[in-house]
Amino acid sequence: MEKKEALYIVFGGHTERIADYLKKQGYKIIGTDRTLDAAAIMATNLDEKPDTYLVLGSALVSGVVDVGINYGKALLDNLSKLRQAVPNSRIVLMLPEDVEPEVMQGIVYMGIYDIHKVKQISISQIPELLSQRKSYADYGVRTLPVPTKESNKSEIEIDDEEEKSKKILPFKGLIGIFRNLISLFARREKHREQKCLPGHVQEINKDRTVDCKNDEEPSDIQQEKREIETEQSIKLENNDINRRPVQANRKKVLCLGLESSQLAEQGIEVVSDPEDAQIIISGINGFYFAPKDKELIVIGTGTVADFAVKTTRPDAYIAEDIEDALTFISKISYKKHQKEIPVEEKADKEDESRAMEKPIPKAEKKPDLTVISSGRSSAGGHTLFFNSALYVVCPSRPAKAGEMAAEISKKIDNCALVCAASGSMGAISLGITAKDLICMDWRVPGSDAPVEWDEVFVWPVDPYKFLKINESPHGLIENIKPKFPLVVVDCAGEMDLVNRVSNKDGIIVLYDEMDSTTSYWLKNYAGSNVFPASVSEAINIIPAENGFVLTKQDGKKVSRVQG
Repeated sequence: MEKKEALYIVFGGHTERIADYLKKQGYKIIGTDRTLDAAAIMATNLDEKPDTYLVLGSALVSGVVDVGINYGKALLDNLSKLRQAVPNSRIVLMLPEDVEPEVMQGIVYMGIYDIHKVKQISISQIPELLSQRKSYADYGVRTLPVPTKESNKSEIEIDDEEEKSKKILPFKGLIGIFRNLISLFARREKHREQKCLPGHVQEINKDRTVDCKNDEEPSDIQQEKREIETEQSIKLENNDINRRPVQANRKKVLCLGLESSQLAEQGIEVVSDPEDAQIIISGINGFYFAPKDKELIVIGTGTVADFAVKTTRPDAYIAEDIEDALTFISKISYKKHQKEIPVEEKADKEDESRAMEKPIPKAEKKPDLTVISSGRSSAGGHTLFFNSALYVVCPSRPAKAGEMAAEISKKIDNCALVCAASGSMGAISLGITAKDLICMDWRVPGSDAPVEWDEVFVWPVDPYKFLKINESPHGLIENIKPKFPLVVVDCAGEMDLVNRVSNKDGIIVLYDEMDSTTSYWLKNYAGSNVFPASVSEAINIIPAENGFVLTKQDGKKVSRVQG
């Protein structure tokens, strides 16, 4: 039976299904990633390199590059990184039929020949495409980069070193033997001296010991030496104790898409496992894959690409260069060291007495309610897990969606509000003035977003700009969900924004009794994660141990809940 290739699958949202199918066909699956960006970064850390990468060309995190949005350049950049990381692995690439000639030429120049331009493909066709092997001759490339300046023929000198090396080898061997003998005698001499160091006692047998010190020395001199040795040993122990915290305070750093040699020279411990890392330092194309619970430093470019970092990871620090990143790391180390200083007993007692005087906050009272599944609606209400998103849309009265989104956001501690549509009024309903919104539109490079307003973290849009941007807000929403108990999304009247929502997230569709179109959609197309409500109804939020329960109510005044 023919042994099949070991594969690494990079196929966007279809990755898991294709991996399962090919595994059943007898292929060994080394790993999977949904995006080429992630695969290019992880390739350098693989213990076992795959024989073949199966790549969908459109499986990119973003088209943002140094010069703006250019998906062709983003594809070439990531393929180049992958090619350099695994030069011996074959890359089978699926591209659309209308791919630009410049992109094709760039891919062929990298030595990637197994390119299949398809309009549509089924999973069952993939094994056949994997079996086809193409070469440079399949592309008939006529235009190649050539030298523009005149150049002369250069010769290479060939020197016959074979005889010389044979004569030198015995002499080199003798030198090696002498060096080994010298090091052996040195080790023995050192061991012999250590045997009779002052204060050391050798055991001769079980009943008798011999002290290696000079027996003729008076007892008072011996006693004085013992005291000096004891004092020195105590000093050494104290020095060891003082050194330990310094070693413990070394920051463990994971590099994504950057050379780690410069960090190692500065005494920073570079790790390869994200679980071991305390800080992540990333290039502009690798920050998407940084763990959300780690401190993130991104080496900026000073272009629009930096805006993508602040949009998706508002907690990230944008460093000018490696030196700036090292300075920031030292500040982090100092702050954390300050936090680790033990507190005096008096302060502990004061804190305890202060805690006794304070009433127990509501957050410490665990509710008896547990959410079994997220994104499910019933007659009793709608359930959501923590770290979910709740989309609010009202096709007949778009401003009503903003009012509802803002109202829900204020009822949950540490909540996020994302204005996802060009006409979203959520920020206005929260109280942000139109004048302030000029500099806060999160879609505009260099804006002040996100902002904390009325204890809500807001990604506003300026609805008065009438600015239509093709970039989807779903990438931002998915990236910030792990940081907040709930992300409320104001979709205004744009139903297309809720059509691609995860089944585990919730959708509140507000309808007017006179709006027959929305009523028809709710009756025929609404999924199990849709929670319909009239524009005249208010939404109540009930906290659970692991999420929230949404119910409808007549009154609009609801007490704040803890998230």
